[in-house]
Amino acid sequence: MGIMQMLMGAGEKIEATGGIKVTSPTHAFHVFVEDGSFSPMDLVSSIDYIIIAGGGGGANPIGGGGGGGGIIYKTSQPISGPLTYTIEVGDAGPNTPGVNGGGSGGNSTGFSETANGGGGAGGYGAAGSNGGSGGGGGSNEGSGFAGGSSTNPPSILSNYGNAGGSVPGGFYGPSRGYYGGGGGGAAQAGGNASPGPGGNGGAGGNGKSFPVFPAPIIAPAIPAPVRTTWTSAVGPTGLFGGGGGGLNDGEGSNVPPGGLGGGGDGAITSNGYNPAPQDATAGIDYTGGGGGGGRTGQNQPGGKGLVIIRYATP
Repeated sequence: MGIMQMLMGAGEKIEATGGIKVTSPTHAFHVFVEDGSFSPMDLVSSIDYIIIAGGGGGANPIGGGGGGGGIIYKTSQPISGPLTYTIEVGDAGPNTPGVNGGGSGGNSTGFSETANGGGGAGGYGAAGSNGGSGGGGGSNEGSGFAGGSSTNPPSILSNYGNAGGSVPGGFYGPSRGYYGGGGGGAAQAGGNASPGPGGNGGAGGNGKSFPVFPAPIIAPAIPAPVRTTWTSAVGPTGLFGGGGGGLNDGEGSNVPPGGLGGGGDGAITSNGYNPAPQDATAGIDYTGGGGGGGRTGQNQPGGKGLVIIRYATP
């Protein structure tokens, strides 16, 4: 099972166990960075929770960005103890050597809810995969491909995910280059690529802000060495589920950015137009961010998922 750690002061009443517990002046937070179980006691009658799936992997060599992990957020959910609830945290969409498409992220589950993993990005001649947020589409000589769709159960109040960006066709030749669409994010669809002179890969869609889960409070529960990067990406407004940026292998000179909330940046290649190539970056672990679209031989994984449970302290 998962990590069991209670950061308790002397004489503190046990309200619940499971995950890594951190506190604010008014609330307790149980943070799950791996599979585990949550066991509330009678002191806890209502919880808020966020379930974040793993982000999809970016693709190479003509690849889109991975989709951000789907997110479920619910508040004031009645709960009774003593009971035990199983929590599962989705893995990152894999970095798979020799495979040009990105792998999809793993699902995260809890309280009979499932947030779907982010869709893997489309590589050479492939569409993005469907997922919590869809992966960005790839391209080949003269053809572009669609981004994946969101499979997170749609609800304006509790479930979050968007489609990946597409790549239009008909650009090989005078408007030479290869591009990838941006992965979808929890708050925004992935950007479409803009092929042609001065074109660019699609930007990753932005993640969703959940201010009740601010990084300064949650960060002590995040493992090193990712904690510093995670804190910067999530920030005080609680951003999660950003999509990865798509590849730019064209005449433009811009790095396709990952979406806010942990999305990795897409690569920019050296093809006679860009003197300063840059590799793609991975989605940030424990944000559900999608991986950036890579250069040849380089897949970037998505970020691992996360589950956080919050309740008012007596």
